[in-house]
Amino acid sequence: MFADLKLNFKFWLTVVFDICMLAMICVVTTKYVSDIYSDLFIFTTGFLILLIWYFVRVYFKNIVLKCIKKV
Repeated sequence: MFADLKLNFKFWLTVVFDICMLAMICVVTTKYVSDIYSDLFIFTTGFLILLIWYFVRVYFKNIVLKCIKKV
């Protein structure tokens, strides 16, 4: 899925920043929501958010641009 990502410094710096932001959101969520106790749930939620985030950033953006160019 991620085989076509570019290998430039700015892109990977953005990747690291996004991962840190998502991790911070997961930590803050679990700190203030008392119903969440499972570390596996935290990991799974963060991983799914990350996959959706990169799908939108990489693939959905390209799909929208291709559709706009066709019109």
